[in-house]
Amino acid sequence: MVERLGWLEDVGDPTMNGGSVDFAPDEEAEQICVVVTARPVTRAARTATIGRFEVTLVRDLPQDRVIRSGVRALDWREAVRVPLDPEAFEWKLHVRLFDDIDRELDGTVPAAMPFLSISRDGDTMILRADAGAEP
Repeated sequence: MVERLGWLEDVGDPTMNGGSVDFAPDEEAEQICVVVTARPVTRAARTATIGRFEVTLVRDLPQDRVIRSGVRALDWREAVRVPLDPEAFEWKLHVRLFDDIDRELDGTVPAAMPFLSISRDGDTMILRADAGAEP
């Protein structure tokens, strides 16, 4: 939006301003340059130009970040519910078994862990242990 202000003999008259607001060549990729001019149409006029513009994000920038949900014990009788970040597109689950054996799961349960069932309910991951499963 451009607002052109002009005065002739202290009487407001926006038609006395021939100014403009235009985009200039960018200095760097992160910058937007704007040229604002106030140009009197007669020699006796005084002018001021106000330029306003809005910027809208048109491209999301993906971010890699890790949100740790903490350590939880898996109970054989009750499901464990782990909240997930709604913006996450990938998750990894680290499981520590007896004798300090570690496994990392990334969306699918490998055949080496048939006793663990993973499902999703909206933004929550549900872990269930199957006590009857064969090791």
